[in-house]
Amino acid sequence: MKTWFKGIRGRLLIAACLPVLALVIVIGISMHASNKLGGLLEDSYTRMIPNMDSFIDIMSARSALGYYFWAAYSNASANPDLSKEFINKAKVSSKELREGIAKYEAAPFDPAEEKMYSEIKGSNQRFYDLTEQIIAAFDKGDAESLKLNYDQMATGEWHALAEKMKKTFDPISTLYTDEGKEGMKTEAEVRAFSKNLLFFTGLLAIFSIFSILMWIAYRVSNSVGDVATKLSDSTGQVTQAIEQLSAAGHALSESSTESAASLEETVASLEEMTSMVQMNSDHAREAAALAQTSRDSAEKGEKEIQTLVESMQGISQASKKTKKSSTLLMISHSKRTCWR
Repeated sequence: MKTWFKGIRGRLLIAACLPVLALVIVIGISMHASNKLGGLLEDSYTRMIPNMDSFIDIMSARSALGYYFWAAYSNASANPDLSKEFINKAKVSSKELREGIAKYEAAPFDPAEEKMYSEIKGSNQRFYDLTEQIIAAFDKGDAESLKLNYDQMATGEWHALAEKMKKTFDPISTLYTDEGKEGMKTEAEVRAFSKNLLFFTGLLAIFSIFSILMWIAYRVSNSVGDVATKLSDSTGQVTQAIEQLSAAGHALSESSTESAASLEETVASLEEMTSMVQMNSDHAREAAALAQTSRDSAEKGEKEIQTLVESMQGISQASKKTKKSSTLLMISHSKRTCWR
């Protein structure tokens, strides 16, 4: 395993893993930036934008309510019908103001925003009640009611609460503006950081991959060069071996030819020897037959000689006896002659 990681396959594996690692880093950076930007957007969409919409509605409804009240008061004597139209519009604005405040209070607050809004939160109901009293007074239309409305709208408690509401929501608007600018600044910083980090990560990955691939190519080139040199040397050795084998094959061919000729001669000699052996075998058989015949003749001659010897012995004995008789006869004859 250790040799495997040190080899070409291990280096190629490292080169193949680097893009994956770079991709993982890039994905991690992108996800981090996306999460941070997503958090900013989520905060904007779930808190800042709804709250800004709400207090814009609130401030618009409050301003419209004050305008309609003063317009109704200005036309109360000269044009009662027009004054009544402004009062109806004031009723709509009052309803919009309540709905806007209810919507605003239902949304999540920033701690600083919550602290600012707490200054008027408890007095909202009093403002609603005073608004209803002013509308009811305008519906009456008498001079005393109009005088009370004027006092409330000019210097009274309704005016003070309306100004307090304006003074409270103006800093909140400024707070959201500042938070928006800060969010844009943070978003720009995150994008710049992510962009630079992605750029340097990609550049580092490209440089690392290029360096490793060049290093692998260099090692492979050296290995291939060594292999080529060894193959060249081996080719020379193989060529020499082939030449030697060719020469040996040629010599072997000549030796085989000579061996074949010698083998043919040997076969011929063997055939001649076989023929001679066959002839000698025949002669041996004939000699054996002659020897047997000679033996029989010899045995017969021996018997005949023995018979002859016995006959000669008989003749010799007979001759001895004849000689002895002749001698005796001669002696007897001599004696007879002498006696005479």
